[in-house]
Amino acid sequence: MVKETGVYIHIPFCLRKCSYCSFNSYPCSGDTGLLDGYASALLLEIEANKAETGVVPSVYFGGGTPTAMKPETLIAVLDAVKKKYKIQNNAEITVEANPGTAGYKELKSLKEGGFNRLSLGMQSVSDEQLKFLGRLHNFKEFLDCFKAARRAGFRNINIDLIYALPGQTIKELQKTIEIVKELAPEHISAYCLSIEDGTLLYERHKKGDFAEVEDGEASDMYYFLKKGFSSVYKHYELSNFALKGRESVHNQLYWNNKDYLGFGAGACAKYGGKRLQNEIKPAEYIKLIKHSGFAILYEDFLTEEIILKESCFLGLRLLKGINLAGWKEQFGKDFLFMYKEQVAKLTGLGLLEVTGGFVRLTDKGLFLSNEVFVEFV
Repeated sequence: MVKETGVYIHIPFCLRKCSYCSFNSYPCSGDTGLLDGYASALLLEIEANKAETGVVPSVYFGGGTPTAMKPETLIAVLDAVKKKYKIQNNAEITVEANPGTAGYKELKSLKEGGFNRLSLGMQSVSDEQLKFLGRLHNFKEFLDCFKAARRAGFRNINIDLIYALPGQTIKELQKTIEIVKELAPEHISAYCLSIEDGTLLYERHKKGDFAEVEDGEASDMYYFLKKGFSSVYKHYELSNFALKGRESVHNQLYWNNKDYLGFGAGACAKYGGKRLQNEIKPAEYIKLIKHSGFAILYEDFLTEEIILKESCFLGLRLLKGINLAGWKEQFGKDFLFMYKEQVAKLTGLGLLEVTGGFVRLTDKGLFLSNEVFVEFV
């Protein structure tokens, strides 16, 4: 079997950090010196990396907002990856973008430069909710960006959504479902709002500015979205829906616990039996890369125990679940024997089921997945 390795490029810059965002990202508007220095560091890091990758089926530019950088810069980094590694002929090459950071001209350049998949942060069809989330765009600007992407030639577009927003109703959610289905993106990622420590929303919530949606209400919204999108899209992972053949190649590498390289400030990687993470702060990352070509903050060796635990909860994120025969072939062990106590408990609670040679979450277990995962870690 040919070894597959994904490549992730982290662009930690945004025009403004969103209120809910806990990712490694920094506001950077007009600081061309920092942006140029960061791009140069990425090229140096890619060149210095010695990992054996086999074939690369996916390259993913995430952030932050990658399109905060110039298209020609992103293309130059992509070209460096193509030169360094064996990219699969039909590889999925994704760039994340936010409305307002890329118009038709920029999107056309990215498409012609080799990017064939676009991930757009819509989040909501409500301008009021977008303002609550701290987004820079309104819904009309998202529509303009989506249409521009289609005109630019993108035929594989993901839309990000956030649900369980304070004050959001099922009626509003129905409107969102109808609009998204009419737009017909190839892929949809729908995430429950999570109020993370260190974010602006967290500070507002502590002050009592708004009440968090109750778990029961959030659960109702999750299953409403599932039902609404599943009439057209395949629900193939906890938070993800896709048209046939448009499942995210990159994310499936993660969920199947395969190797991936990570370049950029704060980027993580998994290869050679290790997990590594780069220095988080962009300026420090640049300094370290210029000095040695590397900016590794820490690295951990992956024991068999860690690999087994991760393979459990990552595999169970997929709706098809864990292939029992595949598990035995990969690890030489019987899953149902290894985890007989956990399986007995979770099937008894109606959260897990064993069927057709797979162990997977039940419909009830989907929203309560964290209660399942904790049993395996």
